[in-house]
Amino acid sequence: METPLYKHHCKACIYLGSFVQEQGIYHELYFCPARNRVAGQVVSRWGNDPWTTIGFHLSTLRSERGPKLLDGWTPIREAFRRAEAVGLARQ
Repeated sequence: METPLYKHHCKACIYLGSFVQEQGIYHELYFCPARNRVAGQVVSRWGNDPWTTIGFHLSTLRSERGPKLLDGWTPIREAFRRAEAVGLARQ
């Protein structure tokens, strides 16, 4: 697997690889395991600045709002798919 280009400060996160969005925007995808009884989350990073990252908790993505959120955030949908494929995003 390739090495991330952007700094990611959470040591608990698991790198899921990169993803290039339709518009050509390069993203790095992560899975952050559950902490403090909160479900894990999937994260997309597209730069080093704090505002160039977004994450959604698995519980939110599995809620009735989840499909709409996943439609709007292609990198998050891909991170969620990859996390499920390797068994990280368990119910």
